[in-house]
Amino acid sequence: MSSLYLLVRIDRKLAAFDSGIVDSVIEIDEIFPVPGAPDHVTGITAVRSQSLTVIDACRVLGVDRNARGERAVVFRSSGHSYALHVDFVEDVVEVSGSPEHIAGGYGAAWRDASAGLLETPEGPAVLLDPIRMIDPAESRAA
Repeated sequence: MSSLYLLVRIDRKLAAFDSGIVDSVIEIDEIFPVPGAPDHVTGITAVRSQSLTVIDACRVLGVDRNARGERAVVFRSSGHSYALHVDFVEDVVEVSGSPEHIAGGYGAAWRDASAGLLETPEGPAVLLDPIRMIDPAESRAA
């Protein structure tokens, strides 16, 4: 059985999100900082009269810089909407097979935020779980 995945780039690495949990992909215009927010929360933005908490994928994954792209992957969790800021949105692809164990080369933060490694038509991609990226400290404790 095959599934659809949204492919993105984060720090030049190919990553994937299960398209079934992605609400949309948006272009981020303006981000408003939130005082006291955790480091991985860049702030909030508004899209179609809805506020979204913006999470920087680079910060969550331990990359020593902010996401540089203009796009974000929107998803919902526990009644809240989040925009996961990424470097680049590639495409939606069909993949057959299941995620496999990540052998190495990505680091602990990538492993903590992922559900494994997928072989896609574009090459290997880390299957990220956006829910684990909302609160990375909680994900590591689990």
